[in-house]
Amino acid sequence: MLAKWREHAEVARLLTPDAADESGRDYAIACAAVKLGCRDVAELAKLVSAARLARCPGDTKAVRHDYPARTARAALAGARHPDAAARLSDLLGLPAVGLHVIGAQTFGRGGSAIAHVHVSDGQTIVFEPLRNMGNPSRLSVELACSVGARVMPNKAEAVEVVALVHDLGQALAGTLEDEVAREDYGRVFLADARQRQVDMNDQADRWRAFCALKDANPLDDARKLGTSVAACALVLVDDAGTRYVPVEAFWEHVRRSGWSISPGALKTRMLSIGWQRVNERGTVKATQPGGDGVIVRAFYTARAGWEDQ
Repeated sequence: MLAKWREHAEVARLLTPDAADESGRDYAIACAAVKLGCRDVAELAKLVSAARLARCPGDTKAVRHDYPARTARAALAGARHPDAAARLSDLLGLPAVGLHVIGAQTFGRGGSAIAHVHVSDGQTIVFEPLRNMGNPSRLSVELACSVGARVMPNKAEAVEVVALVHDLGQALAGTLEDEVAREDYGRVFLADARQRQVDMNDQADRWRAFCALKDANPLDDARKLGTSVAACALVLVDDAGTRYVPVEAFWEHVRRSGWSISPGALKTRMLSIGWQRVNERGTVKATQPGGDGVIVRAFYTARAGWEDQ
């Protein structure tokens, strides 16, 4: 993996250790690879992991299942806003010292938030609190101390810097949330869950399928077997290939995977990336043939081929 990318100077110069900001260097490596044309999350994640292990042998962060992939997605997200990054680079005087902005993140809200501006050499310029960026003198001193840039912005330019960092941070956060929902929530669940074909228009077949769902207990089974909730969950697949994903099982999958998100926010996020609900309530009813039994279940639906879009 590294042999391929060492041929590119923009990546090779970032492969040396930088104990002060190894995460910033990981992000810069991924951004450099994106700039060189790599758009595959898996390859970018492998590059981040391999580069980190080369710089820091035995570093556990390099082999975590989530960190390299999240860094790769952040790099891809940042590349979608080149104009804002270019304008911010100019305002910060970075081209004069051979650098440019590759991304920005904000943590918290308002003027007391913390801002991270990621630079092409792997450094992260930190403004804590964010409101300090709006003070021309403080902005100038921090830039001189961090990257050696000599720039004296006026008040309007300093305020524009704050706005650009805010916009880049918000854009990155939204894109990353969508990527996490698509990759770590949706695709993982659909790939790992058991599937059962069902004819939703056949009363008897629907009843049997819903009975199977009722009997399934993915959370308890996952605890007993020491595996994931997704691997113990059951997804129904109709004749058109649409997957009916049980809401409760999917929520437990997300929660047990370590993600912090409310059920309402999870619904909003999944609907924003292409999952659907069968009706306003999201519920489907199965009625026992020749009897009075009724089972009502709440589902998300994922149409055939959703993962490839």
